[in-house]
Amino acid sequence: AINGQMIVGALLNNLAIEMQNINYKSTELDVVSNVETFYITALAMQKTVNLLDSTLIRMEDLYESTSKAVEAGAVEQTNADQLMVQIASVKSSIKATKRSLDLIYNSLALQMAVGSDVKLVLTDNLDELLNVEDAVALLESDFNLNSNYSYQLAQKNVELEKKNVIMAGMAYVPTISAFYQYSSPNKYFSGSSPMEQQMGVVGATLSIPLWSSGKRAAAITEKKLAVMSAQNSLADAEDGLKLQHRQLKSDLSSAYENFDVQKLNIEVSQRVFNNTSEKFKYGYASSVELTNASMTLLTAQSDYIQSILTLVNAQIELKKLLNK
Repeated sequence: AINGQMIVGALLNNLAIEMQNINYKSTELDVVSNVETFYITALAMQKTVNLLDSTLIRMEDLYESTSKAVEAGAVEQTNADQLMVQIASVKSSIKATKRSLDLIYNSLALQMAVGSDVKLVLTDNLDELLNVEDAVALLESDFNLNSNYSYQLAQKNVELEKKNVIMAGMAYVPTISAFYQYSSPNKYFSGSSPMEQQMGVVGATLSIPLWSSGKRAAAITEKKLAVMSAQNSLADAEDGLKLQHRQLKSDLSSAYENFDVQKLNIEVSQRVFNNTSEKFKYGYASSVELTNASMTLLTAQSDYIQSILTLVNAQIELKKLLNK
């Protein structure tokens, strides 16, 4: 027997496969975005360690020269003590950053589905991956809703509900049943020809529903309401995605501006620290001035790395929304 519900059911099955494929692509995009985020974060943390190591080396050199000056009676012991405290603080920051880096590596390995015994080696450089020009170009990109997987799923859901209405309406459509009856040879009727003895019968029946309960009509009404709900959800998804697009563009623009400020800030702070270190070395700057300069540099380094992460994450989120 063949009826309309069977035909529409086949169409629904194809639609379900399409929605499954969209979900698969959306999940794949999420994983790629997460891997990219953890990868960049790991590089940023490693750069933080490198910056701290560089500062530590400079401060240890100053501590060594200051200790010699203390022994010679040229400066007070408190100068060396203050440097020693600063060195201990930098070492603590390095250890904490390395612990965070280990956690990021573990998260990256988890996203890449590799075993815990596999050692990941990142061969890229943060400055190479930090493409500010791409971020600016992304701000000028148009938003094509149809390329967004969430919007595609909302569209498919409307199609699904519309086909459900058709499926419910097919309860009123006649059902066609075909049959074939084979007649075996009858040896008792010798006067019949061989063809007449073996002839089969082919036929079909048409079943027309003359009466149906109100449940079928109610089912159709229910499906139509589901279509309206899906259409409203699609409209909400469109408005929400457009709002999200504007917000992510604003976030990326702000992150880009802050990155420029922090990049200049770390350059200035580094020069001030270097200058103050030289003055301290020859007795033209106090230990307090050196401490303040070192603290300012450490803060600038932290703010600079954070601005990189904010910029990259904002870029990744916008790329994910635009499916680029």
